[in-house]
Amino acid sequence: MRHAWIAFIALPALALAAIIVGEVYKITWVANWLAPILMLLFFVSLSALFHSPDATPGTRSEKVASYAKVSAFAAAIYLFISIEIVSDTPVTLRLMGLSKTMSGHAASRFLVISGLVIGAVGVWLNTRQVRREATAAALAKSASGQAPPAPSNP
Repeated sequence: MRHAWIAFIALPALALAAIIVGEVYKITWVANWLAPILMLLFFVSLSALFHSPDATPGTRSEKVASYAKVSAFAAAIYLFISIEIVSDTPVTLRLMGLSKTMSGHAASRFLVISGLVIGAVGVWLNTRQVRREATAAALAKSASGQAPPAPSNP
């Protein structure tokens, strides 16, 4: 992650350029496909930056698996909040027997807010798990007579 800051500047800049080029020159695949994919990559890389790997990743593959888990979760949340319903007719959302009829715009807002709530719950659960693992590792080290590790900042 030494040079990861380049991705945080380059990906949104490329996405913005793709949107501008797509709209100005009427290249629909650039504006409709390339820009969202670049923003997805930016969102995933940003979430990986702020992810602290599991407290006790023993091997490199476990560390990679930890980042893959966070990247998959970030991609799912990004795709969930990117849903747009463009319709003048009422939309009915159904979940486990409950149904709600609303306009397409209201349904899009509902899905975005739901995606953000799911993302916040996921971040909270992941943070709780990492803290528990770090506490358990510190207790195990102190029980074995070693000094506890210094807390690291992500």
